Amino acid sequence: MSSAQAEKENQEQQAKNDCPLCALGEAARRWRAKSPAVEHFHNAHLEVMKGVRALIDECITKMEQEPEGEGEPRVTKIEVE
Repeated sequence: MSSAQAEKENQEQQAKNDCPLCALGEAARRWRAKSPAVEHFHNAHLEVMKGVRALIDECITKMEQEPEGEGEPRVTKIEVE
């Protein structure tokens, strides 16, 4: 590797270290590799996503079963004098 290429890689690495999001991502990658708690957080994330999916499925089912045009009125008519 030439010195120009090494200098360019050093600059790129420094830019990554200066970026707070990149530094946070790198710290998370290092932490993820070391911590057994990561599996618990992963499972919790999956459960939350499954819960959201269940709510959406419930809303879709409810909307499919309601006859069109019926259900709760979307507007309230107010008489003005």
